[in-house]
Amino acid sequence: MREAYKNIPALYQDPAVFFTGTDEEIERAEKMDAENAAAWAGIITDPDFIGLEFDAGRPGRSLLLTRSLYHGVDLQLTWTDAAGPVMHENHYFKSLGRLLSSLRAESRNGAAVHVLYS
Repeated sequence: MREAYKNIPALYQDPAVFFTGTDEEIERAEKMDAENAAAWAGIITDPDFIGLEFDAGRPGRSLLLTRSLYHGVDLQLTWTDAAGPVMHENHYFKSLGRLLSSLRAESRNGAAVHVLYS
């Protein structure tokens, strides 16, 4: 098993820029969003990916994404706080859009992600 630390770039902070921004601001926001999505996709679609953990930007709160032990479920995303697990979501490799949305929302300010690979 090997581990790595990956930096996820931040998302553009003002979603209104897509409606009111200059061409340069819109281009910069689109580039930042694409870099964030590509960073996440690169991690979770790696064939050796086992799991990851990162700070969700609030004291005591983190997220864990692991291969699931449940039959028919590929990945499980778990939110934790100081008391332990708070919530889970099940995800499937054939439809990663919802998972990417959850990860992107929690890393909108950027994130340092601890990743495990086989």
